[in-house]
Amino acid sequence: MREIARFPSTPLPYLENGGRLQTTPEAEASYNARIRTMRADLSARFRQTGLDRATIYIHGFANEFDDAVGTLANIWHYSGRQSLPIAYSWPAGNDGVLAYFRDSEAGEFSVFHLKEFLRVLASVPELTQIDIVAHSRGTAVATVALRELLLEARGAGKSGQALQRHLKTGTLVLAAADLDLGVAQQRLVAERFGNAFEQINIYVNPNDGALFLSGIIGAFDRVGGTDVDNMTDAEREEIALSGNVNDISVQRGRRSLGHRYL
Repeated sequence: MREIARFPSTPLPYLENGGRLQTTPEAEASYNARIRTMRADLSARFRQTGLDRATIYIHGFANEFDDAVGTLANIWHYSGRQSLPIAYSWPAGNDGVLAYFRDSEAGEFSVFHLKEFLRVLASVPELTQIDIVAHSRGTAVATVALRELLLEARGAGKSGQALQRHLKTGTLVLAAADLDLGVAQQRLVAERFGNAFEQINIYVNPNDGALFLSGIIGAFDRVGGTDVDNMTDAEREEIALSGNVNDISVQRGRRSLGHRYL
């Protein structure tokens, strides 16, 4: 591996100018130089491969960069190698009995950086579509970042479809989603999250042991552990309102301590 660009620590230094907070010229110039380096490298890779789509994989709790790359390689290969594979790694993999809570906080820290990365990636002219696959606790990182981008777009008077065109968002896959069920319903339905994507596919397994434990810790059911057959008519109607949200139930998944689907 080789490092292409290392961005400075955030927040960048800023000054107040006429009642507005602005990044210092030196810091902004340094940051933008790294963005140009990153964008140029991505452009070159799209041209070399002749591809115009990207698949981003966002790993979950207790995973690190190498884990993400290994999983992404399988996703990329078995989906036909039709996109440029990109692993977005956040600082999970903490040690100790409080590792889950530390990883969750690390995910919150990474939301800002994921937003910045998505903006840069979408600005690559050769790219036409970004598909995102998020797993386990990585689904929280992904949905919070995407929700904030959606709110920013709405604050600027844009619709979800406008965000889809601007960020080039295609399919969002949430696998073994370690998300509070009620919170997810608010994001997907109440805030009309779904219309910022071509489609959202949610893979669920009621026998997912890791999400069972997470539900005990959080005191509420997790999205990825939902039993689709036991959903109420009201819950089905809420999903139907989104129009492009699909619940995909994993059949005959055996109970285990991890996210085992076989």
